[in-house]
Amino acid sequence: MSFSIFIFLVSYFFSLSVLSTEIFPLEKFVSSALKKSPDLSRILEKIDNAYADALEIENLNNPNLEVNVNPLNNEFDNRVLEIEIEQPVRFSKFNERKSYANALRKLADTEQKAKILEIIHSVTRGYIAFWILQEKEKLLKKYIDYVVNKKKLLEQASHDGIVDITDVILLEAESIRLLENLRFISTKKKLGASNLTRIAGVSEVSFVAVKPKAPEIPNFDYVIQLIDNEGSTRKILESRKLLAEKRYEVAKKDSKLFDFAPRFIFKQDFETNDLSLMLGVNISLPIWDRNNIELHRAIAERRSAINNLDALNARGFFNVISSLLEKIQQFKQSFDSYQEKIIPAWEEIQTITEKKFESGQVPIMDLFQMREKIDEVHKESLQRYISFIEAWLDLESLIGVSINNGIFSLEKEQKK
Repeated sequence: MSFSIFIFLVSYFFSLSVLSTEIFPLEKFVSSALKKSPDLSRILEKIDNAYADALEIENLNNPNLEVNVNPLNNEFDNRVLEIEIEQPVRFSKFNERKSYANALRKLADTEQKAKILEIIHSVTRGYIAFWILQEKEKLLKKYIDYVVNKKKLLEQASHDGIVDITDVILLEAESIRLLENLRFISTKKKLGASNLTRIAGVSEVSFVAVKPKAPEIPNFDYVIQLIDNEGSTRKILESRKLLAEKRYEVAKKDSKLFDFAPRFIFKQDFETNDLSLMLGVNISLPIWDRNNIELHRAIAERRSAINNLDALNARGFFNVISSLLEKIQQFKQSFDSYQEKIIPAWEEIQTITEKKFESGQVPIMDLFQMREKIDEVHKESLQRYISFIEAWLDLESLIGVSINNGIFSLEKEQKK
């Protein structure tokens, strides 16, 4: 079997293996990730821990119970039962700690929404990366078929003495190079599929991706209406600032007022049947420890939270959104330009060059240069699409919500 036939069969059977796999849209991976993703379990664990911390912060400490009994009596001692109950209390428990706990719950809820959106974006990036590799693989296979066909023509022409054998050797070397590239891309695609199925919690390992539909780009006014959505960057920073302020209030209150523990003491003498009840208080004197360590930590956290929120506003939150929308529009227009103008133009150049080559007007190297340029143009087009998606996801992360249902609808022409 000649090497050219071998290349052709490899390409052909590889095509059959792709066609035999199931088409999986991005929606399926996103839906699965929101139910089965390991990252989702970690998010739910984190919010449960936050709610547990909130309960610990606002709940009173358990009271202390001490029971003393003298069961034996002798000439010196009477039988006596003594019960003492003590309830530790901090003044911040009456107000500040309740507000602190509520702020902690609010931050947990806000960050949960952002983390869920982060899972969607992680799956989206993995899916797009896999689709890009899939497209590159298709382009490479098409190139291999192209080289194989040209090699057949040149082999016959060389046999007839029309062209030099060097051109056939050149195509032989190019075939080997392309096959190695195909194997490399295929390996990367398998790794990408494995990573995608892992983060999405999908069991299938063999599937075909389809290009997600580019969503309709919203106007600036519409996006501005979404900036206060729970899960947005600004809401998260505001919630962190609120939590830091509440923690500071708790630390400040506990640094100024002492801890105390009301006491209830019940005593019964079984010999004399005397009953006694005493009330008291156990006071912690704030002499050596005035909660200064916790207060300094709270001050540092509060300062950092305020600076982070101020930095976001100082950068011009609206300007950042406007800039992202402009980038999205530019990348989309660039991608459309490649699809509608640049790629068709180069394909037309290819047709003209093919005719010149067949008539002997251009050498084989010119044909290769033209094919490499077409391959480069296709890769540039895919890069524009990646840039468009990344800018879109950055915008969604900033406002904390998927716009226009995100990018999870299929292109009509992709449904087959």
